[in-house]
Amino acid sequence: MPIRKLFNWIKSKRAGAKAEGGASPVGGEPLIIVITPEDEVPGELRTVKKLFEAGLPRLHLRRHDWSAADFRDWIGEVPKKYRSRIVVHGHPELVAEFGLAGLHLQSGKGRAPRMPEGLPLSRSCHDYAELSHGPKDCEYATLGPVFPSISKRGYAPRRTPEEFGAIVAYWKTENKGHPVVALGGITPENAPVARRLGFDGIAVVGAVWESERPVEAFKALRAAWLG
Repeated sequence: MPIRKLFNWIKSKRAGAKAEGGASPVGGEPLIIVITPEDEVPGELRTVKKLFEAGLPRLHLRRHDWSAADFRDWIGEVPKKYRSRIVVHGHPELVAEFGLAGLHLQSGKGRAPRMPEGLPLSRSCHDYAELSHGPKDCEYATLGPVFPSISKRGYAPRRTPEEFGAIVAYWKTENKGHPVVALGGITPENAPVARRLGFDGIAVVGAVWESERPVEAFKALRAAWLG
């Protein structure tokens, strides 16, 4: 859909409306997602445990080159009480095996053949077209990059933040769609902007993993989102 049409719609339908902060599927916590970096970093599992202790509601385990056995070894090091907060990118059989939060679908990917029924899903999107053509029964979708990426140098947004806000507003009102989470370049400084734009949560990589104090970085993001 042309972005100008979205802006005309938002002016007529949503003028003056205030964005509401969304809630995580986990216990009403703010929907703040930390995604693992593409390559494992030193002390990663220790940091993950501390993030969960600090209240992180969702961790996405993203390792495109890992086998199911690699995932099992990693998840097996996480205390059982926290595994229900982990979403895996791939290997759907692990969700039931470990009691995980769900499976994340890559951009443009639908349900795989023989995927278990009732599997909790989330998905990645970059624009309105991907939102509208993907599975509608996901718990949430990430959308972005909304701001210039921290973890991927040179990975710039395709739209302005305001245009992404228009997309989210149209998706939620006209489609009664699932929650949408802002991804890309999220920091404590711009997290409130994402909330004002109508996003239901934030997902981060670099803001946490490139910090010298990742747990404190997560806490700062949570505080900024809550305002």
